[in-house]
Amino acid sequence: AGNTGKLVNSLFAFTTTWVSLEGLAICAKSGIDLRTMVEMVRAAGGGNLFIERMVEGINERGRPTDFALELAAKDAGLLVDLARELSVPAPVAAEVAQALVAAKALGFGQADFTDLVCVVERLAGVELRIAPPAPKPAS
Repeated sequence: AGNTGKLVNSLFAFTTTWVSLEGLAICAKSGIDLRTMVEMVRAAGGGNLFIERMVEGINERGRPTDFALELAAKDAGLLVDLARELSVPAPVAAEVAQALVAAKALGFGQADFTDLVCVVERLAGVELRIAPPAPKPAS
């Protein structure tokens, strides 16, 4: 149960991160300011852990590796294998697993999971940068 729980938790993290980065790449290529989009998503209910917390570090690249993308690819592959063994359709998990394999193929296997942004940038041909949040009004 512990291993399955870990893999499912990873699925949630990998999927929401990847789809958030895809969406931000679409916005960037469309000329939409990423800060504006993030604030809109937060207010509109499409938020997730990546949008709520991790997106604030999107401008940082090359952090020390805490969780390597090659380990993420391994975990994603294990989850897809488990779903197959259990006869549970998991097409989104399979796509995210392939995206993580692409990260390895592009040379990001030893990079930290936060550098997944670099993979999306390379694949989409766009740079993802976000302005700092607006200061909160004084009370």
